[in-house]
Formats: sequence, structure tokens, C-alpha cells
Amino acid sequence: MAIPVDRRTFLATAAAALTVGSASTQAQTKQTFIAGVVASAPRPPGTPAGAGRGAAGAARGAGAATQTDAERVESFKKGLDDCARLGIHYVEKSNGPDPLVDFYKGRENEFKEELAKRNLHLAGLANNCHAGRADLRQAMIDQNLKTARFVKAMNGRYIALVLDPTDGSDRSGDEAAFRKLDYKVIAANVDEMSRTSKEETGIEVGYHPEEGDSAAGLVDLLMDNTKHLKFWPDIGWMQMAGMDAIASCKKYYSRMNGIHLRDYAPPKDPSSRGIVPLGEGTINLVALIDFFREKKFTGCVMAEGVSNQSNYEYMSTKLGIKF
Repeated sequence: MAIPVDRRTFLATAAAALTVGSASTQAQTKQTFIAGVVASAPRPPGTPAGAGRGAAGAARGAGAATQTDAERVESFKKGLDDCARLGIHYVEKSNGPDPLVDFYKGRENEFKEELAKRNLHLAGLANNCHAGRADLRQAMIDQNLKTARFVKAMNGRYIALVLDPTDGSDRSGDEAAFRKLDYKVIAANVDEMSRTSKEETGIEVGYHPEEGDSAAGLVDLLMDNTKHLKFWPDIGWMQMAGMDAIASCKKYYSRMNGIHLRDYAPPKDPSSRGIVPLGEGTINLVALIDFFREKKFTGCVMAEGVSNQSNYEYMSTKLGIKF
């Protein structure tokens, strides 16, 4: 038999139920990860927005080689100014950290002040290594430690490690070159770089797959044959290589210390390489961020490519990410 309930008791009980439900929903969707962008200087008017390998390669190619460290740092500062304008607080520098690290060697506090006056934090740096060169292992360890010490001095959290199959030139998209390498040598190199960084500085090194190494199958090979290496997927390059990037994130979630958000769509114009603004490609970014929220991910979610502004707008409005 139903128990009679007066109107006041009914309303109080209903309100309490709604409050509990609301709190539960908020708890489920609470953001536990750090969000930011790989800071880039705003493009000059008229520059195409398709930030694919061509754009990255140009930045690391002959034109960049003519710049001094001071000029490269000034370019990065323009990216920092842009992020500060948008209200982004966590940034990364990619395309090799050396100009920044070398320019501020012994003067790390000066760069901390540059960050502080913009209300910014350096979350981490990208680093490149000669993946298959066993003879250069110690040199790679030393260079990586130099980067890790700088990240630690900035109170940062990670290094995203990009592999190069040969001599450090921009050939990270060269699948054939990666297939010629001994993956056991690569695994030994990057695992030792990861171990020494973590043990000396506390900075974690995450493997950052790009197109060539993803297509060559190195994601599974390195994850299965390393102990200290973390996983830092760049989902745009992985998707471009024909992988299911979100499936890889779920498979290796327990080893993830962060991620680069990009989007990919099969290109109509081959020169664009298919990297498109977030939300305009084939990667289900909403599902991915929902997965991170469900898992209470505590790593870094950093957007890269196209522009600081478009990344910020999509992440904040469509993904509900707080910066």
C-alpha cells in the first residue's frame, strides 16, 4: 500500500533528489586534466590555415635555419602573447626546444618572468631524437636531460618525444625510412631517455607518434617493448597514417601522460595533408574528451596546429574545456 505524503514533504524530497542528481552529474563531468595549446605565432594575413606537415617543415627548414636563437625565441613570444590575449594559461613549445633552452641557459628565471607577466605556465616541450642511432644514444640522453632540466625549472610536466628515422631532418613522415630501422634499438634508446629523465628530474617522456612511424607500426612495437616510456599521442598524425587514434588512446590509456589534439579529414588538396581545424575532421573529439572525463584523466590535453584562436574556441565552446 502506498504511504501518503503531504505536498511539502513531496517537494522537499524532489528538490533533494534534483540536487543529488545535479551534483552527481557535475562530479562525472568535472575536468581533472590540464588544457592548453602548443603556442604558435599568429599567421600573417592571407596565410592558409591548413597547418599540415608542409607548414611544420617550412618552420624547421631552410628559412628557420637562417634565424638566430634570439629570433626564434621572439617568434615564440608572439605565440605566448596570443595565448595570453585569449586567456589560455598552459603552453608548449614544439619544433625543437633547443633555441629556447639554449637561449635561456643559466638565465632560466628570466623566462619564468616572461611567462609570469603573461599569466602563463610552460606545461612541457617537444623534443626530437635520431630514433635508430644506437651510436648516438648517450648524446640523445644528454640532450634530453638538458631539455628535462629546463622543463623542471619552469615547473613543467613533460617532454613529448618525436622520432626521426635518420639524421634529425624533418623526415618524421617517411614510413619507408622507419621500416628499415631496428625497432629494438629505437625502444632501447627512448626507454633509456625516459628512465634518466624521470629519475633525475621527475619529468616524464611521452612517445609522440607522427605519420611515418605510426604507419610503420611503431606505436604498438614501442609500447610493448618499453618500460619507462609514456604515451603522448598526436591523434591527427596517427589518423592520417590510417590508425584509429581514439582506439589507441583507450588501449594505452594507463601509460598516457598527455595528448596533442588535432583533427584530420581525407584531403581534397594533397598539399594540405588533411590536417583541418578541430571539429572539421573525422576524429570524434567529443567522445575522446568524454572518455578522459570518465577516467578522470590527470594528464595534459594540448591542441596543436591551425591557430591558437581556433583551437581555443573549439575546445572551450564545443568540448566544454576550461583553460
